[in-house]
Amino acid sequence: MKKIQRNEIYRNLTGFLAGKGVELKDGSYAETLAKGCQMLTDVINLSQQGIDQARQGIDQKLDKLRRIVHDKTAPKPPAKPAPAKAKTSTKAKAAPKAQPARKAAKVRPTATRKGTKPAK
Repeated sequence: MKKIQRNEIYRNLTGFLAGKGVELKDGSYAETLAKGCQMLTDVINLSQQGIDQARQGIDQKLDKLRRIVHDKTAPKPPAKPAPAKAKTSTKAKAAPKAQPARKAAKVRPTATRKGTKPAK
């Protein structure tokens, strides 16, 4: 909020009263009214400063509270993996070679008769 000037309320009051048909002339009544308006201006300005300071303090405490709640409820970061072993060769590994197909095993005769030779 903007700060109110010291005689601003008195000027607005005299303008308002003039619009209603009441004219304030110089005298003790007008001086007393001007002092009262100055005091009201001071009270408004000081209370506004106090409200601004309180708002700043509350905002700081709320930010601290939000930070604490976030720290307590935020998901934990994943554990750091073990460091990888250093590779001894700088060349890229070649793709593994395909293994040749196995040859069919030789068939052995399972049983032979007496006096006969195994078939070839």
